Amino acid sequence: MAPRSLDERLTLQTPCQMKWEDMRGDARVRRYRRRDGTIVTGDCRRIWTTERAEALAHLSSVTTVAGAIALRITLLGT
Repeated sequence: MAPRSLDERLTLQTPCQMKWEDMRGDARVRRYRRRDGTIVTGDCRRIWTTERAEALAHLSSVTTVAGAIALRITLLGT
């Protein structure tokens, strides 16, 4: 049984509509493979930015609630 090619093993969550030949640069510039074998694409930064914004919103909510609890404890002494 012949090993499967990369495109047969690869699943893209957000496929790019641009043609490979129309991209600027060479193969090294167009893509980058991480040490764990995953491939970084152009939308990784966009996805990371969105997830980071959501995480910061959750952290802000938690911080607000913790601050309100601490204030209540300070004011009521309980």
